[in-house]
Amino acid sequence: MGSAADSVGRKASVIADQWVAGILQYAYRLRDKTIDHIQRVLLGVLSAGPIPRHVAFVMDGNRRYARTKGIKVIEGHADGSVTLLRVCLTPSIPH
Repeated sequence: MGSAADSVGRKASVIADQWVAGILQYAYRLRDKTIDHIQRVLLGVLSAGPIPRHVAFVMDGNRRYARTKGIKVIEGHADGSVTLLRVCLTPSIPH
């Protein structure tokens, strides 16, 4: 008798899992677009004037970012490092 209820429960669980996966995909895509936009703005500002000989970045907020996104703290630091490398390894900025 419980097999019909189990089947409905499994279907609901699959639908919920698919919905969560879709939301996460959208969130990651939005995050990536936001990071790319910020990078373009920063590079636009840097290219508007003389290229600096030295730039310092304060890596603050990676832990807070990770907690907000529900990911491990180390993943927040990794995301911050990737973003920093994208900016620093741009061909127009000497390193």
